[in-house]
Amino acid sequence: MERKTSKKETSKKRILPAELERFPTLFIVKLLSFLFPIIEVINMKTRREKIIDLLNESEGKTIQELADLTQSTVKTVADDLDSVRKTIKSDNKRIEAQPASCLGCDFVFLGRVRISDPHKCPECHSERIAPQKFRIISN
Repeated sequence: MERKTSKKETSKKRILPAELERFPTLFIVKLLSFLFPIIEVINMKTRREKIIDLLNESEGKTIQELADLTQSTVKTVADDLDSVRKTIKSDNKRIEAQPASCLGCDFVFLGRVRISDPHKCPECHSERIAPQKFRIISN
């Protein structure tokens, strides 16, 4: 003998709205965005886009800070900075580098072309070097 189900029982079985039952991936995206509002589930940015956003802030960032914030290596970020420089050139922007300086004798490494930080001061041979800081400015 079969048991008849009432309307109340059938409506209780449906946990999800009909729209989400048809599109389970939409449900997963909505659930993740609800549970983790900090993470942008749909609009994930590339590493270079994150670097551009970080460099647009008012204060400069060192290569090590950029590597930590983008969860990559210093070498990768140094390579990406060259690409970022070319990318922002079309927007009439450029990367400004605050030069590295010696913490021992206040020697400033002006005119340095390399992105990597120097290891020793040429004047006092100290290895206490304040790293370069980078930021994006408009031309």
